[in-house]
This record gives sequence, C-alpha cells and structure tokens, in this order.
Amino acid sequence: QMNWLARSGPWMAHPNSAARLAWDLLSLVFILVESALLPVVMCFDLAIAPEAHTVSTIFFTMDVFASLNTGYFEGCMLVMRRSWVVRHYMRTWMTLDVISTVPWEFLVERLSSEAVVADGGTGSEATMLRIVKLGKLVRVLRLLRLAKIN
Repeated sequence: QMNWLARSGPWMAHPNSAARLAWDLLSLVFILVESALLPVVMCFDLAIAPEAHTVSTIFFTMDVFASLNTGYFEGCMLVMRRSWVVRHYMRTWMTLDVISTVPWEFLVERLSSEAVVADGGTGSEATMLRIVKLGKLVRVLRLLRLAKIN
C-alpha cells in the first residue's frame, strides 16, 4: 500500500473503525424508522412531532460532515487524504445525501403559507406538501450506501 495515500489528517476516521460502524448502524435505525413511518403518515394523514423531523435533519446533516471526514478504499488501497476523500464523496454520495437531508417539507410549507397569505389560498398546498413528502423516500437510498461494500 502506498503510504502517502494512507496518511491521515486531523479528524479523519478509518472507514472500518468501531466508531464509524456504530454511526452507520445509528444511521440505519434512522432510515428504517423514517421508511416505516413515511407511508403511514402519508396514507393516514398523521402528524409527527416537529422535534422528530428536527432531530432527523440534524443527524443527517452531521452524517454529511462525518462522510467528508471518513476515508475510503480504492480497491484494496486505503485513501485517507482529505482532498481525495472530499473529491470522492462529492462524485459519489454527496448529492444524494444533501438532497435527502434538506427539510423540503418545512421549506415548502413556509413558502406556501406565505403564498396563502398573499393569494388567499387555493387548497392545492396540501397536495403539494404530500408530493414533497415523497422526497423523503430518497433517504431510503441511503440503505444502498450502508449496504455497499467498499
């Protein structure tokens, strides 16, 4: 293995470390809970406490930063150089992670409530919010990331 690729900067985590495994398992729990709740919430028009959405959004935001600071394997070679890790993450999972982390439902709700005040409301806001909830299904694709073998 080329030693200069494996040199670790400050706060870089090994992809097979116990801490990273624990983080990925916690991520799996969040994804499974959201995957189970989303269809129930959409079908039965139930409301979940806003704190649950906040905790989930904070966790997945932290996950983006954790991924930026976790090495990866290129074949059998461990890459721990931060610039390479960032470039690799940006080319692979970053777009999906950011899209699935943004609280779209909250943003659309805020924008539509401002539009309701301005226009008097048309009733299509509820339909638009249901469509936006489908965007949360993108988080299920994170399961692929957790299942992916480097």
